[in-house]
Formats: sequence, C-alpha cells, structure tokens
Amino acid sequence: MSAAPSAGGAQAPTASGTVLLSGSEVRALVSIGDVIEAVEQAAIERVSGPVSAVPRVGLPGGGTLLMAAQSAERGGVAAKIVSIAPGNRAAGLATIQGLASWFDYTTRQPLLVADATAVTALRTGALSGVATRALAPPDAAVLTMVGVGGQALSQVAAVAAVRPIRQVQVVSLHRETAEQFRERLLDSLPDRSVVVFDDVATAVRDADIVCLATTAGSALIEDRDLNRDVHVNAVGAYRPDMKEIGVSVFAAACLVCADDPQGATHEAGDLMAAIAAGALDPASVVDLGALVGPGQVRPARSGGITVFKSVGSAAADLALLDLLLARAIAAPGIRRFDFAG
Repeated sequence: MSAAPSAGGAQAPTASGTVLLSGSEVRALVSIGDVIEAVEQAAIERVSGPVSAVPRVGLPGGGTLLMAAQSAERGGVAAKIVSIAPGNRAAGLATIQGLASWFDYTTRQPLLVADATAVTALRTGALSGVATRALAPPDAAVLTMVGVGGQALSQVAAVAAVRPIRQVQVVSLHRETAEQFRERLLDSLPDRSVVVFDDVATAVRDADIVCLATTAGSALIEDRDLNRDVHVNAVGAYRPDMKEIGVSVFAAACLVCADDPQGATHEAGDLMAAIAAGALDPASVVDLGALVGPGQVRPARSGGITVFKSVGSAAADLALLDLLLARAIAAPGIRRFDFAG
C-alpha cells in the first residue's frame, strides 16, 4: 500500500490478487474484542478527520443500501452494498445480503471482498460494545436482547465483552425463534443464564442494558418500561418508517449518541419522531467518536437513561475491512482471485 501501515497492519502486495472471505472466514479471523477496538478507533478518526465517508445512499424502496469511506492514512477505500430482505428468514437465509470490499488507496486495485452479512453484524455489534463501554453502568449484569435476527448474536457478544453480564433475557415476535436463539447463546456463552420472555415490557423491566435489533414499525419500548439506570443500544429502525424506541425514552434520556448523528436524525424513524415531537433536540445528539475520543470526559453515571442509536458507519466498515485484510494476508489457505487475469 502507498500509505503508512494501517491499524490492521496491512501492507498488501498488489500483485497477490484479491482476498475472498466467506462469512465463516470473517468470523474466524477476528474476535469481537478485536473489532470493538478497531471500530472505536474508526469512530474517533471519523470525527477527527483522517477518515472521510459519504452519506449512505438508499435505493428506492429502502431495501438496498450503499456505503463508502476512505482513508489515506489507512491506505484504502472501503465500499459496501447490502440488501435487506426480511422475507429471507422464512427461507432459512440471512436477511442481510451483500458484499464489502477494500481497494488500495493509490492503485484502486480491489484487495479484499468479504461477505457483508458477517461484516455488518460484527461492526454493528462492536459499535454497541463501544457505546456500552462508555455509557452503561459498570456493574451491568442483566442484558435484554429484543429481536433475534442476524444482528442479535454480535450485539450480545459485544455487550458481554465489556460488561459483567450474568443473565441474557431474550424476546422475539415468535417464541420458537427465541428458543432457537437461546440455544445458540448457550453454546457461545455457556457461563451465562439465558431466559426467554414473551413480551418486551416484561423483558426490559429489570435490565441494566437493552439492545434492540428489529425492523419494527412502531415503538417497542417506552420510558415507563425501563428502570432508571439503563443503557439502550438501538440498531434497527434504519428507515423513517421504522421505530423501536418511543418518544418518551428520548425525552427521559440524559444522553443520546449515534454513530452518525446526521444520518440518524434524517433516517431513523424513532429519532425523527422524537425530534418532530419536540422531545429531542437534534443538536444534542452526541457523535460516538466525540464521546470516546482522546480528551473527552465520559459522563459519570448517577442514574439515568442513555441511548446509542446506530444507523451504520462506513468508517467502521473501513476499519474492520482493514483489520480483516491484515489478518487474511497472514493466514494460510485464504482464497485469492486475480481480477486482472
């Protein structure tokens, strides 16, 4: 690469072809702890300037999204296209489909193409991990996961990596899928208790941390449902017609942050509803990168609701792809393809 070594440490030879990574390979190359550290640095870089990103573009219908970011210091350009197809779940397919790619900053040669389902789940979970580490009660022990789709496992893993979670409470529209998710959690987090609930209000009542990853069209939680010292990560509701969090939650929150405040206040239906109702000043939404950056003082907790809203961060995609490229170069047996051949 033409720039100094990136955070991932990659100095990829351009003649070696394009690295191809399946979802399982992506997950094998990095741990959730690795990704949390990478995307926290990316959030800081997005605010401080080394990373530039274009606003996310959605094709008509809201099912296909395009994101891109670049960094001369990291030596790369990242681009991702994802399509969200909720009906895929019934067919046993991931609801998020797509490709994520990394190009050399100088030559623009494609050096990495990876499964965007795994990349998106990991970076979104890791962003919640960053926000949780900054904002959740230090002794948070009870986590409620609302929604059990493709984002849920990484959400739980990230939160459990930064807080001493002893019990995970799971709730979904369908009891059967919630029970299946419970079994997956018990496999990945065998030392935690996992309990399935039938309704959201009961599931969140005693939670120290609540994660929501749904495509709900109306609010799933209100202020009255939550305890007085809780952190909320909301990673669904990425379109104006979606809502996960009620207006009353934003009105009661002592701090609201987002991975992309401009995008969140113009795209996320629940934030937009709170702003329209006068319950949230868009100027008060804190950028996650500013919250965790050098010299920033994280708010001391004395009780209160904090909210992290994620609509997706191309800067975080770039950091994760950078890390994956570095790991893939050093790993044996990784597939490569020569586009110029």
